[in-house]
Amino acid sequence: MWDWLVQQDGLIAHNAMFETAVIYAVTGKLIKPYMCTRAMWHHLANEGYLGQSWSLNYACLELLQWPAYWKPLDAWLKANKLTKGDMCKGPWDIVGHYNGLDTAATLEIALRLKEVYDTFPGLLRYHQEEVLNMTRWMVVAQVKGIKINTEQLERFKTQTAAELATALARFLEHPDVAPHVVAYNRAVLDKYMLPKAQGGGRPDKTHKLNGEPTAHYQRWRDRVPEVEATNYFNTNSPQQLAWLFYDCIKAKVEVYTDTGAPSTDKKALRLLGRVGGLLLEYREVNTLMKFLMSLTNSLRDGRVHLANKYPGTITGRAASGQLEQE
Repeated sequence: MWDWLVQQDGLIAHNAMFETAVIYAVTGKLIKPYMCTRAMWHHLANEGYLGQSWSLNYACLELLQWPAYWKPLDAWLKANKLTKGDMCKGPWDIVGHYNGLDTAATLEIALRLKEVYDTFPGLLRYHQEEVLNMTRWMVVAQVKGIKINTEQLERFKTQTAAELATALARFLEHPDVAPHVVAYNRAVLDKYMLPKAQGGGRPDKTHKLNGEPTAHYQRWRDRVPEVEATNYFNTNSPQQLAWLFYDCIKAKVEVYTDTGAPSTDKKALRLLGRVGGLLLEYREVNTLMKFLMSLTNSLRDGRVHLANKYPGTITGRAASGQLEQE
């Protein structure tokens, strides 16, 4: 079947990237589709309504005005506590009916769209030469992956980690910040030193009858130096940052969240002087570090495989989704 398939011209698919990727992954042959009905429809209607979907189901309902022929399959999957990915387990009278109508719907959508590109021949030429060519090379990048210089990546991660530590220290050690962070950590330590009966961390029973410390008390006592040395102020916590900026530093609240609370987002930090600027610098480096860690975790054989989508945005542009995990 695969040999026959790759020799065919004029593949029409509602998600040409998926179909092309499957064929390429199985056969190693990079076919050139004739049309991606989803992309064509999306590009012709990219000023739709809020929440509009471009799936084949929605195309059947909105473009073709067909009934929801997928409901018997959905009902069978739900009754058997399965997901759409398990549809191959379904009875043929349901799955075959669904697949046949999927194919018919895609062809019918292509014929409806033909009325448009027959009127505007440049549209089909753009779709095939630009959109589908980009789709093909995005498929190659996704299936084969993009080679990463892992040695250089590790060096860059080490450099970024050092910059992150420096940026955090500049913020926490600023004269307007440091006393309040020290007080915050002192409060955490003081609570840890209280007996559990008073809401603290110290076991209420500290010694056995023979005078030896209990195991729980010994573990608590061994952890005291760690608690003393740890910074518990969380620079990623909006609540703690609001406490720092507005309760301690007494900065004027200029920006609020949707719930009416004082904001510590980027817009607010830009109005909070040098201290806000230092936190913005830290966040920028922290964002880069998170990306580098995600990139490292996604590597397979030194390559990164992106979850590409085309179209992948409301306006119809290409996009890459989350990094695929091994």
